[in-house]
Amino acid sequence: MIEYSVLPLSLTKKEAYTEASREELMVLLALIESGGKRDEDEIAEAAKISRTRVRSAIVFWEEAEVILKKDSEKSSVTEEFEEKIILGKITERGAEEVAGEIRDCDLADLISECAAMMQKPALSTEETKIITAIYTQLALGVEYIITLAAYMSDKGKLTAQRLGAEAERLVKRGIDCVEELEKYISAKENESGAEWEFKRICGIYNRNLSKRETELVNKWYYTFAFSDEVIGEAYDITVVNTGKLSLPYMDKLLTHWHSEGCLSLEDCKRVIEREKAEKEAEKSAQKPPSIPRKRNTPRYGDFDANDAFAKALLRSYGDEGDKGDGSQP
Repeated sequence: MIEYSVLPLSLTKKEAYTEASREELMVLLALIESGGKRDEDEIAEAAKISRTRVRSAIVFWEEAEVILKKDSEKSSVTEEFEEKIILGKITERGAEEVAGEIRDCDLADLISECAAMMQKPALSTEETKIITAIYTQLALGVEYIITLAAYMSDKGKLTAQRLGAEAERLVKRGIDCVEELEKYISAKENESGAEWEFKRICGIYNRNLSKRETELVNKWYYTFAFSDEVIGEAYDITVVNTGKLSLPYMDKLLTHWHSEGCLSLEDCKRVIEREKAEKEAEKSAQKPPSIPRKRNTPRYGDFDANDAFAKALLRSYGDEGDKGDGSQP
């Protein structure tokens, strides 16, 4: 928690009080009431505003030198605002200027909406500055920015940095109104739906597909009309057999399934099982017939072991056996 000292009115920029909005005055009063201790949640609750607006008001009063951190003599810019934005035409703005811009209710609501789409309680200072720059410097309306942010959120690509870069790129292409943006999104969905699903299945998130890869993916989805499940099965088999993602291997496999008339994952699995059984039968047919090995009877010299043993017993005990049956010696 950061603690502030609230300077006497005579030592501050008095015009700040006349320029301040009602919300900024409420934040200042809440800060004074808390003894200068900054707890955004408590101040937001006391002032009945969002944390984003609390943060904006804190920056405003810091810039006006009405409040100072207790561990510093004077600070006209918070440490958070020392970060720079490099987005081409989007340039760095002063903290006081940005804080003043955020007083615009539409912009404040936009920042809160973007935070919600990013599943964050509030945006960081850098993220807030980027959203503000998109709104003010690129002159894009709230509806445009929210539409673009929602589209990027659905694709799992929404961050403030990516939103700023994409907005700037679209403006350079002349896509600078909601109508043009909606046309662009519609066309992109139709063109890259297959690519997006394929990248999701294969876990490709850090690059675009090459022209050749795009051609193959479109063939699998649109020419062969295979579902995500079939593509996923081909991917799994490819990785197991090659140890990596190999589109040529996948193409050979999917083309084979298509030639076999497969339409669903079940069809493909039946072909896999059938061909597996055929290979096993072929291997069995190619094995030479097994010839039982002739068992060699152990011998001692030139004599059969059993015969030699019987003769030895006769020599040793034959006479005694005769006496036992009553015959004369």
